[in-house]
Amino acid sequence: MTKRLIIHIGHPKCASTSLQSALSNVGSIYYPRHGQHHFEHIAIPLKIKGLDDWTAQWLSQEWVDKEFKALVDEVNSVSDEMVVISSERLADITPDQLQEMINLFPSFNIELLLLFRPVEKYVNSMWRHAVFRHDMSEDFTEFKKKFKYFNSTACIDQHRDLVSVHSININDKEWKKSLNKLLGIDIFIPHDNVSASFECCYFLQQMHKSVGSEQFKKFFTPERKKEFSSIFTSDRDKLIEDFTVPIINQDKQ
Repeated sequence: MTKRLIIHIGHPKCASTSLQSALSNVGSIYYPRHGQHHFEHIAIPLKIKGLDDWTAQWLSQEWVDKEFKALVDEVNSVSDEMVVISSERLADITPDQLQEMINLFPSFNIELLLLFRPVEKYVNSMWRHAVFRHDMSEDFTEFKKKFKYFNSTACIDQHRDLVSVHSININDKEWKKSLNKLLGIDIFIPHDNVSASFECCYFLQQMHKSVGSEQFKKFFTPERKKEFSSIFTSDRDKLIEDFTVPIINQDKQ
């Protein structure tokens, strides 16, 4: 009997971290332990697409080669369980790269899973993530221009001749039910890696541009940004005091 392998390919900021966290705790689905970095099977895209300079700050080529081989061997050793591999870095793989992945797992029937959201919401989430997590200083208007021709579901047409592609819009209220139906089980999907609010990120981005990267990063450490973000998301009433200081010279009638 042909075994089933679902490869979740993203997109980033489309519930990837939440799904990976959930799958790592589900016993009825085989979620490989090799090749992971923070629950993401990052060894696959880093081997197929190459190790980029930014990621090389934390992961070596030696680690990629070792974990990639271990992941492939682990998956191919699975006898009858459904296997899920997940990495949002696979969202932009080419058909040739996908074929390379298919060849790695000859005894499996491979399906792709794409989680996406409307482009305007995706760009908003990506900008907030880049500003808050990675100290990007570019304003939202300029950032948005980079996605002028972005199509979040383009990979469906690219890959459907090779494999089945399942796409789920996470802005659909029933998206979790659709995902559970595809996986054949009911799993709890937490709300992880939530970006800071737009207002918080706008403030941080403007401060970054005003004082420069060195001073900004010195003051807004990850811990301080987290504390700062909690102010914006607090449920407490945000009362604004009346300004009563008599510094304005008003003509009296």
